[in-house]
Amino acid sequence: MRDNYPLDKTVRLTFDNANKSQLKNFLAAVKKDGTEVSVNGVAYHKVSSFSRGDSNVFKVTQNYGTGKDEFIDLSKEAFQARKNMVKISSDLFDTVEISVDYQ
Repeated sequence: MRDNYPLDKTVRLTFDNANKSQLKNFLAAVKKDGTEVSVNGVAYHKVSSFSRGDSNVFKVTQNYGTGKDEFIDLSKEAFQARKNMVKISSDLFDTVEISVDYQ
């Protein structure tokens, strides 16, 4: 996890892409309607791009070097100093919970 430039109001989740097929399928599922994302219990909604004034939003983002979806970017509003819990759920996969340390 790191602050995402150029939008300093976002947090980027990065994933181990050792299993590229599994990551591709997971992120494709996250992009579909019906995926629920929350940070510390606060519901987030999906956007296709960030706009100034957005809050509690997320999007799947491409690695510009490869052109492939590799990240999930989240706006910072619900993040607190230290430990945070990001929960991603869908009918298409088992619920994923990610602990994020944030400073």
